[in-house]
Amino acid sequence: MLILGLDPSLSSTGWGIVRCEGARISHVANGQIKTDAGDPMAARLAALAAGVAAVIAEHSPARAAAEARVRRCKGPIRR
Repeated sequence: MLILGLDPSLSSTGWGIVRCEGARISHVANGQIKTDAGDPMAARLAALAAGVAAVIAEHSPARAAAEARVRRCKGPIRR
């Protein structure tokens, strides 16, 4: 089974593909999807979506996991 791991970031989203066969895990591929900080937010998000879609199309992972966002400020969370 192939698994896609994502380390999301607006400037550079990292990705990796691993193959799991029983208890054995092996590296298949990895890379980054970078965006330009000067581009509008919509263009940056579209570039990230297209990049992730391209990785999925190339490797066809059965599962995916994303690293959780880390909150690095003090104070209450406002929703």
